[in-house]
Amino acid sequence: MAQNNGSKVVKKGALYESLCRQVLEWVDEDVRNNYESILITNTWGNRYRINVYQKYYNEDSAVPSYRIAHSYFCHLVADKLFNETLHRQPKLE
Repeated sequence: MAQNNGSKVVKKGALYESLCRQVLEWVDEDVRNNYESILITNTWGNRYRINVYQKYYNEDSAVPSYRIAHSYFCHLVADKLFNETLHRQPKLE
């Protein structure tokens, strides 16, 4: 049974369209031109998790599969979306 953590999916509308536009500026052109869907979840306050899904085909299957091409944790301030996902490389010592 799924646990309800209080997160809410952002449905189609002005906020959804605005967030999608901003996220699509971050992804490369291949993903931007070939994404399947974008799932936006309000995690708390004005913070969101945004997943960009892309369709692909396995060699052994005629049925498409879907994968998360990009995933972001974001903060919305005055209609501007900030990517707070950490992409840190380990330090080599």
